[in-house]
Amino acid sequence: MSSQRGNVKKRAPKHQNSFAFKHNPKSKKTERILSMPIHGLCDKCFKQIEWRKKYRKYKPLTQPGSCIYCHQKTVTSAYHSACDPCAKERDICAKCCLSKEIVASKEELAAEHERKAQEFESTLEGMRERERRAYLRKLEKEREAIANGEGEGNDGYESFDEEQDESMQ
Repeated sequence: MSSQRGNVKKRAPKHQNSFAFKHNPKSKKTERILSMPIHGLCDKCFKQIEWRKKYRKYKPLTQPGSCIYCHQKTVTSAYHSACDPCAKERDICAKCCLSKEIVASKEELAAEHERKAQEFESTLEGMRERERRAYLRKLEKEREAIANGEGEGNDGYESFDEEQDESMQ
């Protein structure tokens, strides 16, 4: 390639990924990273950290970091530059420190988790014993399939049957 800066045409990529990136399902580190909540961030920063977790680029903190406002070692979440109390007090994003709408705070996440747990319990109470056990077995089977990396519908025939049914009509 010449050293001329302007007159260069872009080419197609030399290599194309044949499959998407997939986490190691047995990794304890991956499981711990994915279970960490994302809180106190604006939409842009939330998506950035979500992407880092998805593609195994997220590196959790081993020791707390220093807050840029109170100068104490109180930043416990990776990629944050302000601690939770300072960010909440100033109503800013804890990562970019800009005054934007916060997507999810700790309290909202905890309340949503609590609400989902209560909703799950109430649905189980409304079922008969036979239905409840069948439902719990189904959930356990789905969790095992996800842990093994198979996902839902691991036999591969369901989607084919649905396509065939639609074409027949």
